Amino acid sequence: MEKHLSKLRLDGGALCLDFTNTIHDRTKEGSFDYLGSYQDVLKWCRHAGVLTAPVMKTLERLAKAYPPKADAVFRKTILLRALLFQLFSDQATGKTPDPMLVEQLNPYLAAAFEQLSLQHLSKKTPATLSFITPELDLPWWLVVKSAVDVLVSEQLLRVRRCPACYWLFIDKSKNRSRRWCNMATCGDLHKVKQFYERKKQTDK
Repeated sequence: MEKHLSKLRLDGGALCLDFTNTIHDRTKEGSFDYLGSYQDVLKWCRHAGVLTAPVMKTLERLAKAYPPKADAVFRKTILLRALLFQLFSDQATGKTPDPMLVEQLNPYLAAAFEQLSLQHLSKKTPATLSFITPELDLPWWLVVKSAVDVLVSEQLLRVRRCPACYWLFIDKSKNRSRRWCNMATCGDLHKVKQFYERKKQTDK
């Protein structure tokens, strides 16, 4: 079955986790990767609803005007994805994350947060931290900000890894019992596999 970014599920509960879930099934070597170019990253941003139409058009123009720069940013973005997957996967499976992962993340954090500006400060509403410069790096800046929001909050304790596909998600259930990224897909698939395993045993 052909896969499209427009149909990619956003089950992570946080932008950074949805970003790590852009590989179809991490339990299988060579599984389909939804991100094959910088343009794909922009398509994913559109799908995730994190960039306005004017900003999208600006980034598309920049990518066409500076292909080598867009390629370099894409490679950096994919390295960030691998780093975040390992960091959150370790957390989700009860492992102590390798300190090297944090060291590798810190330069991303420093570069992204250098671009943040305080916006909409008033006596009636809380201020917001926003990226106001539409640069090619903007997609991964947004992912890094989301990752930090999770890492420094209670949400980190609710990060889970789906046992069927290894997608990451935040368990928002009241009793913290959510097991699957999506019950209608991985949950049902697991039930089917269990059924056939039991059938094999009884047929012996």
